[in-house]
Amino acid sequence: MNPEIYQRHPAIKQLCQRMIMDHPDAICMAMIVLDCGCVNVCGVSAVGRPVGPVTAYARPGESEIGKGPICLQCAGAGAPVMQRIVHRTLVWPGDDAELPARELRNLIGREVFGNDYKEPA
Repeated sequence: MNPEIYQRHPAIKQLCQRMIMDHPDAICMAMIVLDCGCVNVCGVSAVGRPVGPVTAYARPGESEIGKGPICLQCAGAGAPVMQRIVHRTLVWPGDDAELPARELRNLIGREVFGNDYKEPA
């Protein structure tokens, strides 16, 4: 699966909505996609601070998000997660009409992922 498609995946959107409900101070979800296809997610506040724990999930489509184990590579001791990132993005609940302004999304993204973050066009 193309990493950019993850943020539109229905299971990822559902996970984001659940995270927002569990952590009301979160406005979106930070997501990193690893080289194995697993994803790590965490809620993000309006100022780009983590909200709640970082949680690992199996690749969408191979098991339901939030159910089933992560892959064996993630479960074992392998390369550090930071070396295995193939994509990083913010996932926003709702549809495109409900998104905050692009400038605000990029500002929060830079706070979360660093100054080189820019939302894909």
